Amino acid sequence: MSVSAQDIDKRYVMHIGAEGTVYHFLPVKVSSYRIDKKTHCTYDMTYNTSEDSIVLNFTVFVETENGIDSLALCSGKNAVANSCLNLLYVERAKESYRYRYTSRFSYVDIKSLFAEKSPLIFTFYGDKTFECSYTDKKWKKECRMINEVFNLIRIQKSIQ
Repeated sequence: MSVSAQDIDKRYVMHIGAEGTVYHFLPVKVSSYRIDKKTHCTYDMTYNTSEDSIVLNFTVFVETENGIDSLALCSGKNAVANSCLNLLYVERAKESYRYRYTSRFSYVDIKSLFAEKSPLIFTFYGDKTFECSYTDKKWKKECRMINEVFNLIRIQKSIQ
């Protein structure tokens, strides 16, 4: 099943700059079903064709003041982890704290995660460990759109 250009346009924006073409993948919400309550994380990604990495920004809701200290991403047989998280801000959100972080991952590693049939799982480590993931249906749709953008990136890089 192919993805229409209209569907893809809702998922990313592109800007051409002096340092390359920037692809910004718009925010997506993924859910977590923890023992104590349902929560979620929201993430977005930015890729610049002049670099070999993707900037991953994400927001999580945590019940403690300590936030999280590392993140692992897993899909199928592929997994990557990063403990180099940069805190952008923290704010109070009702009975929890909203933390916004940024981190950098290899483009190849992120691309491999979206090539898998198994939904991507975000595992957050801190005082408490919790996971966020896609439903199977949402993952299938997300993969088609993200991989179509990765294909556009491949074409862009081949003609530069």
